[in-house]
Amino acid sequence: MTNRTLWWAVLAAVTAVAAICAAVYGVTTVTASTTIGQYATVQKYQKQSIPNRLATVISWDTEHDDSLGAWTSSDPSHLKVTDTGLYLLTVQSAWTDCTCGYRSIHLQIDGGGILSGMAIPAKWETGEVLAWEGRLQAGQTLSVWVYQDSGQTLTWGGNVRKNNVSAGNEITIVRLG
Repeated sequence: MTNRTLWWAVLAAVTAVAAICAAVYGVTTVTASTTIGQYATVQKYQKQSIPNRLATVISWDTEHDDSLGAWTSSDPSHLKVTDTGLYLLTVQSAWTDCTCGYRSIHLQIDGGGILSGMAIPAKWETGEVLAWEGRLQAGQTLSVWVYQDSGQTLTWGGNVRKNNVSAGNEITIVRLG
């Protein structure tokens, strides 16, 4: 099977899934798009200081893959939706170890409110994963905000676990339909 044949087979399968999702979400028209199945993943390799009791937007620093054209280093805190459709978003998170306070993370449509969020107990030894699925409009921008109340500045990003296990500290957006 050639790469071109494989691509069309994948596109057909994704289009079928998109039709099912469209029925669930009440969309009456499903059109094939070259962005269905494409994704963007950006990461936070450098540590970012998160002050005590101050909601802070994450500034991503490394593009892993971006076939959607969603991220640019000139606006590192945002991912831009390039095509209206159904999307899956995931955020992986890890904090500096600290036994006091809570951490929270939320995914936001800028100017449109919070899509999803979670509170995390202070002593959490694995990475946290936040996920959201839904319709987004072309031109909307997404950002990740974090908050902590440990009584001190903590870091987010990079390899922050004492056992040298990184959660990846990344956001991924995938166009489903």
